[in-house]
Amino acid sequence: MNVKSLKQLISEQMSEKDMIRAECIIHTKREENITDTLTNIRALPGVTIVTMIGSSKPVSLYKEISRLRIKFLPLTGSTKEYIIFLNKKIRALPSVFSFKVLDYDKEELLRKNK
Repeated sequence: MNVKSLKQLISEQMSEKDMIRAECIIHTKREENITDTLTNIRALPGVTIVTMIGSSKPVSLYKEISRLRIKFLPLTGSTKEYIIFLNKKIRALPSVFSFKVLDYDKEELLRKNK
């Protein structure tokens, strides 16, 4: 099997219909650029799109809160397992105080693709 056919096989298996959209809340350091944090999240395996909803709001002198929409392809066995993985990886970023997935929805994405 050559590289081209392998890439085609992977893209067929991981279609946009498998994508999950999650609404999230993140608390970050105000001294850090939120764009850099979002770029680090985009670099995580399985994450395809990270969008900030509105603008970040200061919570204290050192902390700000942002609402995010993250689209991802779960690379582990289930969506819940991948969300646990995502929580651990994002919370481990140096600029992040806390991160929480509020809700996730596969059905809405499926309806939009029809």
